[in-house]
Amino acid sequence: MSAERSEWYRRADALAREGRIEDAERLIRDAVPHVAFAYVTAELHADRMRRLRGEGDHAGAARALADARRWIDNYASMATSGGEGYALAADRDRFLATLPDVYDADGG
Repeated sequence: MSAERSEWYRRADALAREGRIEDAERLIRDAVPHVAFAYVTAELHADRMRRLRGEGDHAGAARALADARRWIDNYASMATSGGEGYALAADRDRFLATLPDVYDADGG
């Protein structure tokens, strides 16, 4: 699905970099008026995890990974039918395959 790096996404990323995570999540929810807001929010947290890992902030990266996993699970749970549930679960599984299984505060 990959979030288009539009102006609103860049603003959300800037808010997240400032530590204003809830504001970033709210901006995404307002900008994406359908179930995909949860997927895009998961992408924001996955991007945070990668950035923080690169900066050596392993504890922050672990928190961002947990947030990404929570949001992608929320996305999959928003299905309103069996067919949609199957599709959203498949999206979730593809997304999770791009993330590490675990990421601990020691960088592992």
